[in-house]
Amino acid sequence: MSRNSGVRYRFNQHISWRRLVKNLKLVTPLRSYGQFGEDAMLQALLTSTAGFYIDIGSGHPILGSNTYALYELGWRGILVDPVRANVELSQRIRPGDISIHAAIGLNDSEVIDFIEFDPYQYSTTSESRATEVSALGHKIVARYAVKILPLQRILPREIPTGPTVMSIDVEGEEMGVLLTNDWEKFRPDFLLIEDLSPPIQRSTSVSEFLSSRNYELIGIAGVTGLYKRLE
Repeated sequence: MSRNSGVRYRFNQHISWRRLVKNLKLVTPLRSYGQFGEDAMLQALLTSTAGFYIDIGSGHPILGSNTYALYELGWRGILVDPVRANVELSQRIRPGDISIHAAIGLNDSEVIDFIEFDPYQYSTTSESRATEVSALGHKIVARYAVKILPLQRILPREIPTGPTVMSIDVEGEEMGVLLTNDWEKFRPDFLLIEDLSPPIQRSTSVSEFLSSRNYELIGIAGVTGLYKRLE
């Protein structure tokens, strides 16, 4: 390599490096609060436009939340959780959202037995799931009745315009939530849904149901599947 060629090579490298540094300064880091980073995976697919979400089994308003990063980006929506402490905290920390103290699913009664564990993330309305969690060594904090509603009951009269997301984390009762939605009225662009047996090697009742509603599984983070609505 000639001396002039070496100088030109170093000059081009310097220009490329400066361009890379400049471009990196334009990148806004994704904020993630979800347990497995599923909210970061979701954000990578969204436009910059703020939208609307429904978060079923929303839990703590920040820690482990699949929608708090969206809240910080200007999104607003509906949070539903059967743990009263989570709902009261959400009302204080996320006043822009509607927080509802209830369970969502199928039931002949207006109330359902709720089993609260320590940590609360394992709390459930499913006796079989409670047995599994207890076998793992987690202790039941309390049992009490909570209101149970079909998902379609909490939908707003008019779905806000813009992108839409639904997050579901209900410890084994996912189908009860999905079956009570009004799919003609609310077809979110993206779904984040916990599936205790993620459809990695075989389909599940959740993945089959969503496939029948024209949704495609596009990613898995931990036990959470990310589905996209197909046009």
